[in-house]
Amino acid sequence: MGRVPTIMVVDDEPKLQTTIATFLAEEHIAVLSASTNREAVAQLDNRKEDLVDLILVNRRIPGSTMTALYPVKPRAKTQEPQDAFLSKPFTKQQLMDFIKAQL
Repeated sequence: MGRVPTIMVVDDEPKLQTTIATFLAEEHIAVLSASTNREAVAQLDNRKEDLVDLILVNRRIPGSTMTALYPVKPRAKTQEPQDAFLSKPFTKQQLMDFIKAQL
């Protein structure tokens, strides 16, 4: 059996963090949660960055009140601007499809 994937969710909405954690746990994916970017960086400093497979970061879409989750791959040597994002609200299936496409 391989290593369980780990995803970090950075979002200031505790209810959304809990919902995503529940969805991912059902799919046997470990979750780390952070409410701010600073908290996320602190957790990554305390844990080996290479244990996190994907970071989902809540960012506002420029010029809109809509928010979305953007993927960050922690082991990438350079981060290209991400065209991929998942607009809120989303279903469990949309979240899982989005994550699978990023991993």
